[in-house]
Amino acid sequence: MPKPRKSMKQTNPALMRGIDLAIIIGIVAIFAIVTLESIISILSDAFADS
Repeated sequence: MPKPRKSMKQTNPALMRGIDLAIIIGIVAIFAIVTLESIISILSDAFADS
């Protein structure tokens, strides 16, 4: 059996697009969580000082 290299991308463009979307959503989610945690820590420090 020959190795299907080009056929994967030709038959499943939606799958490749879905994988790209999943990677982008994952990066955005991690970035959002990190920023939220930093904002929460800054706010908690501000409330603790006052």
